[in-house]
Amino acid sequence: MKKSRKASRKKSAPADRMDVPGESPSLKPSLPVIMNTAESSVMPQKTYRMQLVAGRLDDAIRSEIIGMWVSVGALSIEEAERRSREAVLTLRIQEGPVVGVTTAAPVHVQHLGVCWLLRMFLLPEHRSFLGKNGLGLPSRMLGASMAFLAQRSALIQQNRPVGVLMVLENKKLRSPRWKRAFEANGWQFAGATPDGSPAVFHPLVYRVPEGAAGGDNKQ
Repeated sequence: MKKSRKASRKKSAPADRMDVPGESPSLKPSLPVIMNTAESSVMPQKTYRMQLVAGRLDDAIRSEIIGMWVSVGALSIEEAERRSREAVLTLRIQEGPVVGVTTAAPVHVQHLGVCWLLRMFLLPEHRSFLGKNGLGLPSRMLGASMAFLAQRSALIQQNRPVGVLMVLENKKLRSPRWKRAFEANGWQFAGATPDGSPAVFHPLVYRVPEGAAGGDNKQ
C-alpha cells in the first residue's frame, strides 16, 4: 500500500519538461499569453505576459524596450532606438515593465536570399525563473515570433523571405545537445559570424492553392 501511494505521488507531480526551440504555442500570437512558472515550491510563482507588438508599437512601449536594453548595457542608445522599431513581441511580469523582447528585420543572406533576422533578449535576473536550463520562456517567445513571421511573410508578394535566421550568441545553445534540439525542430546550421557565433536557419514553407501559377516555396 505504501508503494502504491508513493507511485501515485510521483505520477501526479509536475514533470520537469524543457520546451525545445521552435515549439509553437497553442495560443494565437496576436493575443497575450499568460505563463505561470516556478523553479521549485520554495520559490515564488511568477506570471509572465507575452504580447505581440509588431504593427501596434507606440512610443511608450518603445521607450520601455530601449530602457531595458540600455539599463544593462546590452545595446548603445543609438542601436536600441533603431532596433526597437523591429520589435515583434514583448514579455512582462504581469502588468510590470518589459523584461524581454524579440525583434525581426529582413536581410539578404548569400546563397539563401531574403531572410528574417530574428533576435531575442531577456533580462538576466529573470532567467533563473524559466525552468530547466533557463530556456522555457525563450522557447515560447521563439515559437510565437516564428508563427507571426510565417503569417506576415505569406502576405508578401515580392522578395518574400525564404526563412528565419538566428545567430546563437548564447554559448549554452552551442552544445551538441542543443544542436540536436534545433535540428529536430527544422533548424539548419548555416555557417558562423566573424566572431565565431553559429547561425541557424529555418525555412518558411508557403502553400500555394492548387492550380495557381508561380509562387515561392511551394508545397
